[in-house]
Amino acid sequence: MRYKLVVPMKRSPHPPEYTARGVFWGVFWGLTPLVGIQMPIVTAHWLLFRLHPKTSFHLIQGLAWVWISNVFTMVPMYYGFYVTGQVMLGRFRHVSGYDSFSKLFNFAAWQEDTFWETITHYFEYVWEQFGLPLAVGWIPWAVAGGWVGYRLSLKIIRDRRQRILAKRLRDSLAADDTAPGA
Repeated sequence: MRYKLVVPMKRSPHPPEYTARGVFWGVFWGLTPLVGIQMPIVTAHWLLFRLHPKTSFHLIQGLAWVWISNVFTMVPMYYGFYVTGQVMLGRFRHVSGYDSFSKLFNFAAWQEDTFWETITHYFEYVWEQFGLPLAVGWIPWAVAGGWVGYRLSLKIIRDRRQRILAKRLRDSLAADDTAPGA
């Protein structure tokens, strides 16, 4: 993770804000329940925002940081979004453990009606019990995660550039002191 995400971010030749905006949007879209289409969304977002210097961002950083959500992190993230959504909707009695969360995928009315009625009822059930809380629950995570990603990456990039500048200055002064005739 360090070599794929942090090192390229630190070594980016672009202005720190430009790279940090890429991290922001990558983390933001990575913390959505849109696994599978996050990279095309970041690319479309980049295409829309790249024309203005204040909104343009580093596309590669955005695409790389989307991968904070993956096969291994998806289920815990969805559960976190679900619980957050239930709380945001004021459904405190619906907030429960992970076992109850997994039971949402068992639909009791299978084949009670015609096929199309069953499908319609299933999607209504999934939206009400799972989709709506998920649809609102990711928002605070994405905004907060993106902001933290932006601030941390900006600090890391600026600190690294300051260290490099200080080292070059020290080396330059040392070279001047050891130069013949100094």
